[in-house]
Amino acid sequence: MSNYQRPPRSSSGNRDRQAGRRTTSTSGRSLGQHARRSDARSAQRSGRHGASSSRESSRGRRTHQAPAPAGIAGKLAIFDSNRAFWPLAIFAIRMIQGDLVDSYNGDMSKRDSMHNAQCLAGMAFSNALLGIVHSMAHKTGAAFADYGAHIIHGAANAMYLPKVIAFNAKDPEAKKRYGVIADEMKLGGSNDDEKVKLLIEYLRGMNDALNIPHCIKNYGPDSYPTEQGFVPEEVFLERLPEIAKNAIGDACTGSNPRQPSQEEMEKLLKCCYYDTEVDF
Repeated sequence: MSNYQRPPRSSSGNRDRQAGRRTTSTSGRSLGQHARRSDARSAQRSGRHGASSSRESSRGRRTHQAPAPAGIAGKLAIFDSNRAFWPLAIFAIRMIQGDLVDSYNGDMSKRDSMHNAQCLAGMAFSNALLGIVHSMAHKTGAAFADYGAHIIHGAANAMYLPKVIAFNAKDPEAKKRYGVIADEMKLGGSNDDEKVKLLIEYLRGMNDALNIPHCIKNYGPDSYPTEQGFVPEEVFLERLPEIAKNAIGDACTGSNPRQPSQEEMEKLLKCCYYDTEVDF
């Protein structure tokens, strides 16, 4: 048994801390009960969000000035500004890579691990901010609600992420960071171009394993892949300019490593609709 003795406190301090402990304890029980009640679909969708958030934040712009923590990976020294969020993002990616698909398939221990991975991912992007994966997901989510469904935010992030990685990788520093992510995931590749390609292929394979469509055209009203999705092509094209404008104005766009023009955002959203290559 520990011999640690708590230092004395003032009576008012004790009352404040006791009240805080009661609040925290109640909240903790509520959160725990909620987590236990989570079904496979909620874990699946929120897990997708954590996956995309951690990868996106790991190459977002830096906002603090502090030295990089030792031990995460010597290769992170290629970045000469703050990397305080990198260990959080990288470790979340490792956990998601190992646990998300099994969690989706009902492994409760993996689902428990995914709760921790999501927390780490959230801590990472709270420091690093996000990018246009989220901007696009925000502005397409309810844009076609009059056709009977929403594009679920987590699924939208998962669909758009491979396309946005291809777009952002045209920025040299972003490409280096994607290369580090691919190395941490042990995907192979002898140079950053190969590593980015392997990362995109891996994410597309993960989407297949999670029954996530590759594009809006094949996004069914229940969020599962289908031959013909619920968003008609002519409706998408008609609304595209407004959606692109709103995505550019989204709060997450400013922290993206590559700033898209209106024309580029429209082209990128078309790639996300048709599942075509991002070559610009």
